[in-house]
Amino acid sequence: LNRESVNSDAQSFVFINNKVDIIKTKAFSGNNNMFNFSGNDIGKIESSAISVTFLSIDISRNTFHSPVSGPGSPLLSLGPSPVCVPDQGADDYPDSSIEYRIVASPAITFQANYFPQFSLAMLHLPGAQNVPLGSLTISSNRVPCDCRTVKELAILADFDHLDLEGGEGGGGTEFGDL
Repeated sequence: LNRESVNSDAQSFVFINNKVDIIKTKAFSGNNNMFNFSGNDIGKIESSAISVTFLSIDISRNTFHSPVSGPGSPLLSLGPSPVCVPDQGADDYPDSSIEYRIVASPAITFQANYFPQFSLAMLHLPGAQNVPLGSLTISSNRVPCDCRTVKELAILADFDHLDLEGGEGGGGTEFGDL
């Protein structure tokens, strides 16, 4: 997909179960309430390849074969965009001209993706700072278990919950085992 190949300002945009050799910078752009990029097989992806604002985004079950091409992250230009929606819990008042509104929080789902060649840049998602923690789902992503390639990721991890002294589970855990 070349630059500006897909520009969508639709309520919902779905790009699922596709095989793409390369996604160039800003190939996807637009403003969507729901952006779903799932089940795709991606050969190579460039920096800022997906440049969309969204209320809810789902990037799941994709395979990203090559590390990011160029400096930066393919997800660098994702922008969560809160939206005012009618308050479903508001009492109905006789004056129907008044509509009470609330701000719907943006949500990000980034799960079950596979990275045969790991690149920390792929996980750089600055837009996540603007998403409430309860609306941020990052789980079950797979990277090759090679200590050299995941060293930077392991440094960022929180190991406070691990029993490194052996405790009840026995055996203990060494940082080299992670």
